[in-house]
Order: sequence, then structure tokens, then C-alpha cells
Amino acid sequence: MVVPTEPERVSVWAMRTSPGLTLIELVVTLAIFAILLGIALVFLPNDHVAVNQAANGFARQFARARLEALKNDTFAGITVATTGDGSYQVCVDQNANRQCDPGEAIQSVVMGQGNDSKVRITSAAFSQFLFDPRGIPITSPAGAVTFSNPSGSYTVTVQVTTTGEATVQ
Repeated sequence: MVVPTEPERVSVWAMRTSPGLTLIELVVTLAIFAILLGIALVFLPNDHVAVNQAANGFARQFARARLEALKNDTFAGITVATTGDGSYQVCVDQNANRQCDPGEAIQSVVMGQGNDSKVRITSAAFSQFLFDPRGIPITSPAGAVTFSNPSGSYTVTVQVTTTGEATVQ
């Protein structure tokens, strides 16, 4: 029997190991990645996401108000307030006075609270936008509603046309 020399033993050992990561190397890599991700999340401007979501939600409510007018065969609309951090309501006119009265709101959103704590309505070209029972706007206050973060460094505008279509710009 021939006894292998030292260099032959090394090559036999190298052939038995498989290439790849060990469990410890994988855990260390994941730990470093998690730490870097945590640091990055602190510096991301998440108020930009909140402003975008609030503006998109507001724009979708115009289609909802039109559908509520058609569904209920009555006047429906949106009121906007810029006092404080701002708010808006989707309402169905139950007493046929063509106004969004207290108690007629089917949805109210107040900025500066809950999920919208990082959002303000800074300006609005109108305070009320109403659709008739056929879904046709009876007021034509076309214009923009502007949403921003509390510092005012990031703004998103929702443009409302005279036909009641709202688009985020």
C-alpha cells in the first residue's frame, strides 16, 4: 500500500468540500443587510408616500360622489375645508337642499390624524363640488386642491375639471 504524500492529502480534502456559503456566513450576511436596511428606512421620506396616498384617495372620491348621486337619485358631492390641517367629506344630500349638511356625510377624512398625520390640505379652489341625480356637476368650480407634508417641502396637486374628473398631478 502506498501512503499518500502531504500535497495529495490536501487535494483529496479540497475535492470533498462543496463550494457555497456556510450557515454562519449566511447569518452574518443577513444581519449586516438587516442593519443597513434599518438605517435606510430611518432616512426615507415616508411623508411623501402619505401625501401621494392622500391625494390619490381624494381624487378617487370624485368618482364615488358621482356614483352615489346616480345610485341614490339625489345630489351628492364633496366638501373641502382648509382650516387646521384640512379635511374633506363625501356626502349624499338627503334633504334636497343641494348642500352637504351635517349628518349627510358618508365619509369624512380629517388630515393631521391617524394615517394622515403627515398630510395637510394647503389650498382648495372650491369648498363644495356637487353632482346632480344624473351624475352631472351642478357647480363648476374647476380648480386644484393641494396636499402637502407638514413642512410644505413636498406637495401634490389634484386637478378637478368642470366635468368632475379629478387627476393627480
